[in-house]
Amino acid sequence: MNSLKTVFLVHDEQESPSIRQNFLEAACFRVRLLTSGNQLQAALEKETPDLVILDVLLEGKNGFEVCQDVHLKHRHRTFPILICTHIYRARQFRDEALRLGAHDYLLLPMGFEDFLGRIGESLRDFKPDRAQAA
Repeated sequence: MNSLKTVFLVHDEQESPSIRQNFLEAACFRVRLLTSGNQLQAALEKETPDLVILDVLLEGKNGFEVCQDVHLKHRHRTFPILICTHIYRARQFRDEALRLGAHDYLLLPMGFEDFLGRIGESLRDFKPDRAQAA
């Protein structure tokens, strides 16, 4: 029997995370909702998720900074990080996110099937940093 994949959804408090959370739960993911980079770092000390979905706008450090921190602190991580945004749509932001350790950069809003498709691609295609360096 397959166990549920765990997603850490790090979401700003400016809008409700319920749409993305409901999408993920409907697709049989276990969702752990977090609201800041500090909460994410604390959660990563206790549990390794299958995937992290990170908003750009967060309380404290923004999603780019949090991604870089996670990438550096958990260099040999076994999970992809997806950064999501409604606002930062220019190509330079996507390039920066990927440079800082994100596996993908999602422009929202995005339909249910597209959202889940990109998550599936990330879970399937992600290679841990140690494998990429080899």
